Amino acid sequence: MKKYLFAMLGALFVFTACTTGKPENDGNKTTEEENDYITMYVASEISSERNPFIGGPSYIVKFAEDGQWQLLGTSLVQFIFEQGYECTVRVEKKMTDPSLADGPAWFYICREVLTKEKKDSVIPENLL
Repeated sequence: MKKYLFAMLGALFVFTACTTGKPENDGNKTTEEENDYITMYVASEISSERNPFIGGPSYIVKFAEDGQWQLLGTSLVQFIFEQGYECTVRVEKKMTDPSLADGPAWFYICREVLTKEKKDSVIPENLL
């Protein structure tokens, strides 16, 4: 009887030890959780500087309605820019492949154009 009791306690200990460790992903976010949805404001003009990572246009954006304009240092895909229109867009921030060297850590995908208004954005000269 004692043999079975020790065997059962040993098995219980082993199975409990296997399930009480760290979570499988070590508590880190999954790749889908790392992708954030945010609102971005795209100015009615683009910068004359080219984006060094993609060679395309450098969009002038802000991340809050009352925020300051800044150059977007990465790509904004699936967005069609129209000169003279300031847009509010919902974008998905996606992490890039960390094995790629010398590139941005993330990029943005336009998921929805929330507003599109014919407007002259007041942009500082140093960004144009």
